Amino acid sequence: MAPQLDTTKYESSRDHAWAADALMEHSAEILEDYQRQLGGSENLLALGSGFTEERLKAEGRATLDLTARHLRGEAASREDEDGFYLETAHGEDAIMAHPDDSFQAGMMLCEAAMAFLERELPDDYSLRDAVALTLKVQESIMTQVGQASVVAHTNHLLNKVHETQVEERKRFSRELHDRVAHSIAIINQNLELYEFLRERDPMAAAEKIERVRKMGRDAVRTTRDMAWEIREMESFEELSIALENLLNASVAPGVEYEIITEGEESQLVPRVRSQLYLILREGIRNAVTHSGSEKVEVTLAVSPEEVRVGVTDYGDGFELNGNSPWNGVGLRSMRERTSLLGGTLKVSSIPGDGTRVVAHVPLKKDGRGGDG
Repeated sequence: MAPQLDTTKYESSRDHAWAADALMEHSAEILEDYQRQLGGSENLLALGSGFTEERLKAEGRATLDLTARHLRGEAASREDEDGFYLETAHGEDAIMAHPDDSFQAGMMLCEAAMAFLERELPDDYSLRDAVALTLKVQESIMTQVGQASVVAHTNHLLNKVHETQVEERKRFSRELHDRVAHSIAIINQNLELYEFLRERDPMAAAEKIERVRKMGRDAVRTTRDMAWEIREMESFEELSIALENLLNASVAPGVEYEIITEGEESQLVPRVRSQLYLILREGIRNAVTHSGSEKVEVTLAVSPEEVRVGVTDYGDGFELNGNSPWNGVGLRSMRERTSLLGGTLKVSSIPGDGTRVVAHVPLKKDGRGGDG
């Protein structure tokens, strides 16, 4: 841990009210300098879609306003500060940047504010007074930026969790409609045909009953598989065992599969383990459903620094920017879940030569994902 700066030796009894007035009177000039710095960086606040110049100026002006109050020694009301944080985090055009980008932008705003105040410093200002003013401005701005950005980013992650949960529900709804309900409809149709053919054509009627039995078994197996999958999503002790069960249930007869593991899975906390399972499940489903491969490989490698998981098939492959079932909801879900863990997802595929999907997730010392 970096040593903490002892700011008490830089404290000054000097009145900084003039600085508060200067920040407010020249906020437009300060914000122009701030936006020039931001525009020249690779910060997502400048590059990201939806981050308008007007919004950035409005939030920068609000930050300078609260900073001016702090410089005057005015305690901003809890209502004012809460209103700023809530508007920043939950407003209609709230900026959902990663905290790293927000903190970097906050430092740029500090630099722009202090560059201006440095030019306006009274002649009798000592070094101690100047440092005290700098620390006071930086503390005020970074406290505001820190709280607002963390609230905003947390809200963003919660929205992503909700979206992935909605996608899960939609997928199960489609599975029930397309597989179970379809099987039941065919069963009913064949039972009606059986009644019609029972006296007229006993042999044909017997075929219909046999079809009913087969479709009934398929419907029961599908329902059991879905119930098992939901249960596995909720809780499992070992990821490798859960993957073995998933592959055993998902892979068609004649298709070979292999699970390659490295490292100690015990380093993973349950939340990370369950998200990795869901990422791999989507990759396995795509490989089984769309690749036509005769072999599927699943990798799980855990080290103290990161966990790497992947799915490889040797099937049809696809164009990464083309219109393929691979480029649908499943892949989007994998990207979002990986992002929630602070990781990255890489997809490589060549038509006719298979597909490989690999997720890298950094681990903290407690086995949690990077953004966890």
